[in-house]
Amino acid sequence: MVKKIINSGFVTHVFVTAVLMFCLNGQHAVARSEADLMEQTIADIGDLRAKMSEKMAEASQIHLKLHEWAEELKAEIREEEKQNHVKNYRQASGLPRVHFNLKLLQMIQAYMQELEGRIRYYQAGNQRLEFLLIQAQDDLKVIKTLRNLDVQKLLIQTNEALAIYQPAIQGHMIDMADVTLPPVEVVWRETVRGD
Repeated sequence: MVKKIINSGFVTHVFVTAVLMFCLNGQHAVARSEADLMEQTIADIGDLRAKMSEKMAEASQIHLKLHEWAEELKAEIREEEKQNHVKNYRQASGLPRVHFNLKLLQMIQAYMQELEGRIRYYQAGNQRLEFLLIQAQDDLKVIKTLRNLDVQKLLIQTNEALAIYQPAIQGHMIDMADVTLPPVEVVWRETVRGD
């Protein structure tokens, strides 16, 4: 009777079915882990984009406040120069109030320039992460549908982007070592011209 079962192909059928089920379940498990990995990547990208947006808004707010302060200082300088009939930079720098305000403007302008660079960096990073997010979301849909997509390339690109932009949301927005102050005389000329 055992020989009849073996010869009838029943065992072969059971064996093939078992192998197929094992392979398909294994493939499902691989697809599931890729889907889990992709979902985590999507969450990581979303978190970083939210933090970068917060930093960008914070930098923009600081830039706006600095701009307002700079305009107040310029108006004060012009008023002082008007009252004292100032004709050139040498006369302007001889007035303590004007000289002090010019030094403040010098620093404010340098900070504003650094913030503008940081804001552009956040915008570019956010755009790159948005592109990767859309690609990851599309790949996740494909993974869930086909269960056999190689996502390593996208994961590598995403991890590289996360490694680049993650440090940008930590620490200070302006590194004093990177700040270059414009010459005070240039600040004065721009103030006098109304720039």
